[in-house]
Amino acid sequence: MAGKGFMTGAAIGAMVAYMFTTKKGKKMCHDLHKHVDFHKAAKAFKKKVKAVKKKRAHSAKKRHAA
Repeated sequence: MAGKGFMTGAAIGAMVAYMFTTKKGKKMCHDLHKHVDFHKAAKAFKKKVKAVKKKRAHSAKKRHAA
């Protein structure tokens, strides 16, 4: 029995293989890069991760102090 992580990894691996090995997949990848600002998305992701880490650290501090 495979876990959720394995199934997710297999699905993502198949998608990546499709996008880089077939003509249609390469066209989709090119169109995606043309329409999505990856730098802006990466900055937003980093900001969100930083906020979550700060919140977790604050919660851990509160639990440790009690």
